[in-house]
Amino acid sequence: MSDPADTRPWQPPNLSGRAVRREEPAVPDPDALRREAFEAGYAEGVAAGRARGEAMVAELSALWQAMARPLAEQEETLLRDLTGIALDAAEAILRRELVRGADVEAVLSEALGQLGDIEGLLEVELHPADVELVNDLLGRRGEPAQWRLKENPSLARGGLRLHTPVSYIDASLEQALEELFARLRREAEHGLQEPS
Repeated sequence: MSDPADTRPWQPPNLSGRAVRREEPAVPDPDALRREAFEAGYAEGVAAGRARGEAMVAELSALWQAMARPLAEQEETLLRDLTGIALDAAEAILRRELVRGADVEAVLSEALGQLGDIEGLLEVELHPADVELVNDLLGRRGEPAQWRLKENPSLARGGLRLHTPVSYIDASLEQALEELFARLRREAEHGLQEPS
């Protein structure tokens, strides 16, 4: 048997009469092949590592943003809730103190001043406990010739609502507190929206 390394591919005989020069197949340099393979593998590995690193960075960035979003929302919710609790507590204290020290005479005087000249019937809506006092006040002041007092137990003492045929004034403690706390809430919410 012959050695396979000594074999050559069969070539048909040259019939042209000219000498044909046979080219031996070039044997690649093993070191060059190794170097080429190493560089190709290295470049492929660097590209794969870079792609994986970028994917990890993007994943970690998305994870960080997802974690930060609920914290910011919780902080805003907590601030809003604490503001609401503080305002509710202040409202309860103010209501108690205003009811204790309600000066229906001052409230009535200011409300009548806002009405100006009154023509027609004046209807005064007020707490039942204030009816006698307001009736006396209106009689002493010589206010409109005609007035009617309407008891409303849902109104806090010291507050009232005035109705005439052409105007209406809500001088109730509830309305005053509602306006005050609406303003405080707007200011508190505006403060929450301010950049830190």
